[in-house]
Amino acid sequence: MKAPVVIFAYNRKEHLRRTIEALGLNMGIEDTAVYIFADQFGKKEEQEKTEAVRAYIEKLEQGHPFQSLHVKYAAEHKGLAASVISGVTEVIERYGRVIVVEDDLYTSKDFLKYMNQALDFYEKEPVWSISGYSFPMKHLKQYPHDIFYCYRACSWGWATWKDRWSMVDWEVKDFAEFRNDRKEMWKFNRGGTDLTPMLCEQMEGKRDSWAIRWCFAQSKKEMPSIYPKDSRVVNMGFDGSGSHCLASTEYETILNCREEDCRFEILDLDKQLMKEFRDKYSDTFWKKVKRRLKTVGNKRL
Repeated sequence: MKAPVVIFAYNRKEHLRRTIEALGLNMGIEDTAVYIFADQFGKKEEQEKTEAVRAYIEKLEQGHPFQSLHVKYAAEHKGLAASVISGVTEVIERYGRVIVVEDDLYTSKDFLKYMNQALDFYEKEPVWSISGYSFPMKHLKQYPHDIFYCYRACSWGWATWKDRWSMVDWEVKDFAEFRNDRKEMWKFNRGGTDLTPMLCEQMEGKRDSWAIRWCFAQSKKEMPSIYPKDSRVVNMGFDGSGSHCLASTEYETILNCREEDCRFEILDLDKQLMKEFRDKYSDTFWKKVKRRLKTVGNKRL
């Protein structure tokens, strides 16, 4: 049985339309159940955009390429974190596995095939999740494998299994212990030095993220995520329209267009890739210099 796809939508109709259209071109979409969770507007000025999204979904219900389409409209604003936690929990309890796509992701034609094959291959392995997205890295150019391991889950087109999802303590009840444990903080930051500050912001009520708690649980369980050498996802949300994303080109990638199946393997973590990946998500000295120069340059303009 193919894993169901869960889509989270809010107030970006055009992004959602492109996400749906890309999924519709996927191999195996006619055998795939799709669930859409549409959040309610949080501010009055967002009402019109939110209603446009719902009108689009209602039209989609009248004709779609999926095996089945199930839609749930939130009666009140939940926010992305609560929407994802409750939505994924509901679907994964029924199917045992799930593929998750937010409303700003454009997928390759083999995205579903890649995800389903990876879910089958790594189900019994100590793997936390499957990522469909991967950003360009220097060490990937000569990398001989189709996938690599990393100690940081990705939320831009991903998949997992029920037993992994059920391991998460969404309240992070051991946060106080974590803050006083340098070894655990070091372990968590293997995926990027931005992780611990984001978790602190989450626990201080300054951030509303399911993903940082998902990554924290992953670190505690010492289970890596699988990434593709060639990305199956492009994030359209860096145009500044997303509720959690500023306009950026830093994470732009090229969508996979190869026809060959992905070769899944049991591998060791590649230290060079791990370091480059970690540096991408770390606020290094040179990143600060680059940001400063960019700011000065913009002021001159």
